[in-house]
Amino acid sequence: MLFPAPHRSLKLALITKKFDGLSLGQLHTLSLLVFVACLNLFSPSAHSALNYEIAVFTDELVAPGELGTQLHLNMTPQGLSVPSYGGEVMNVHGQRFTPDFSYGLSRTVEVGLMLPMTRTNSGTLTEAGYIARLKYLPLQSLRGEGYFAGINMEIGQLKQEFALSQRFYEQRYILGWKNDDWLLSFNPIFNWPISKGYVEESPNYTFALKGSYRFTASSRYGLEYFSAKGQINNLTPYRLQNNTLYFVWDYDRKPYEINLGVGRGLNGSSDAWTIKSILAWPF
Repeated sequence: MLFPAPHRSLKLALITKKFDGLSLGQLHTLSLLVFVACLNLFSPSAHSALNYEIAVFTDELVAPGELGTQLHLNMTPQGLSVPSYGGEVMNVHGQRFTPDFSYGLSRTVEVGLMLPMTRTNSGTLTEAGYIARLKYLPLQSLRGEGYFAGINMEIGQLKQEFALSQRFYEQRYILGWKNDDWLLSFNPIFNWPISKGYVEESPNYTFALKGSYRFTASSRYGLEYFSAKGQINNLTPYRLQNNTLYFVWDYDRKPYEINLGVGRGLNGSSDAWTIKSILAWPF
């Protein structure tokens, strides 16, 4: 027995206090999302290597009836140069530009459209495809403090030089907690190829993790970690995974927001250095 009876009672009281601010419906939603995410942890994204969006999703939503814009900008000054299939465009020495337009349908739902573009290492600027998305956040923190949970769903098409399966469907779960100082968010991400000839393939699994601390009223500093595990039925050994750790700065002075990060690949199968930024502003 790890804890005698009084200690068990105290431990249970502390746990109960943490969830005291959540309604029964919110607790049910959180439990369901955690359960689904945990099931999926043992299962992986037929996602291209194109870094059109390097972000950890949190509880941010566009207000109902409002339009929002994000611009994702990132570059790879040093990275992998050997393609995994013929004609693949690699990230190294290239830049990616992705406008993301969003609209708030309700207090818990927003829809969006991303239009990724890239300047390849040869200097060619090209549009890469399109991605439509829907973000649903039924569990939201109260007065800016507490737990949040939801899901972001995407369906899109990329050119063949960026993905073997040009069409894909993605589910990204959003699980997190925050208070005035700390923000923690975990995104299990599952991506299915849906192009003809690839539909029967199992999905790929990636996860994104973020932790940040508020140093001033408008600035947070922290870490973001991205790890691509491979297909569900054929997990990739660590040395062959794409694992990158970013040191990030978040600036928030409404209505404008900035996320800026410098990422270091943690093994030989990851781009060595990546610089990323996200600029957000309303219409």
